Amino acid sequence: MDKLIILLRYKLYLESTIPEPDDTIVITSPINKTSSVSFKLTNYTKYGAEFGAGFSAESDSEFTILPKAGILEPYGK
Repeated sequence: MDKLIILLRYKLYLESTIPEPDDTIVITSPINKTSSVSFKLTNYTKYGAEFGAGFSAESDSEFTILPKAGILEPYGK
């Protein structure tokens, strides 16, 4: 039995934009005192995902964040 193969060609145009942040974390500290916050994040699916982290342009340059990029663990791990 012969197989019927149909090949269709479409022009497809995609536009990618930077996504909006998922959330905002506000950290406060008394003046001249060092403060830090630590928390664990996971991806919302059962697969790992690349991430990037940073502060808004309005944030003071004295703030630091670690790690700045990496792989989020899958949800539930």
